[in-house]
Amino acid sequence: MTPAELKKELSTRGFLVYRTLPDGVALAEYQRANLLVDAGIRICTLPTFGVLIRFRVEQHAYPGESDAQLYARARELAQRSGLPNLTEVRAECIPQTSPSDPSRVMDVFYEVNFMLAANDLEEAIAQASLSAKALRSLGS
Repeated sequence: MTPAELKKELSTRGFLVYRTLPDGVALAEYQRANLLVDAGIRICTLPTFGVLIRFRVEQHAYPGESDAQLYARARELAQRSGLPNLTEVRAECIPQTSPSDPSRVMDVFYEVNFMLAANDLEEAIAQASLSAKALRSLGS
């Protein structure tokens, strides 16, 4: 299934699509006015179906903590989510710069991405729905 086909299928099932990517579709959490908010959940189609879930903490919330401590907090969110069979695939530090002055870093996000494997589209959709509920319950 191509990402474009996946986007169409998800839209017909009532999902809000944030962005189509080369390997799948990023889901939106909600729509307000004309603004879509990234849910931190992606349904991937390549090389196989899966759900990528992002857990993150913002540096300003934990002043003075090291990179390792901030990543540990993001991983703790993943554990508290209760989602089974999470496999860590990436951890990254993402600076948030000022729109008016790109040289000014306003905050830093410490993100840890986990994958949930899926056998087919139906399983991926079910896992994405479960993941969205888990993220909402955590408030991340």
